[in-house]
Amino acid sequence: MKNMISILKETALADDIKDVEQVSENRLKIVLNKDADVHRIVRKVNEIDSEFWKTREPISMEYVFEDGTSATLA
Repeated sequence: MKNMISILKETALADDIKDVEQVSENRLKIVLNKDADVHRIVRKVNEIDSEFWKTREPISMEYVFEDGTSATLA
């Protein structure tokens, strides 16, 4: 899980991702900047996450904006 958090914070997504918090053992909260491109971020995070599927339990991702509102795909 810590590897996933580090990767998300240090990749090209770092401009759009304000923070990544571990909420529980298999759940991350990804805090996005207010002007973040949610579709692009979700797609990229899923690509990164899929690289780890064979080595660990699936991770549930919750996307929220920095003001606390839910970032949903419309």
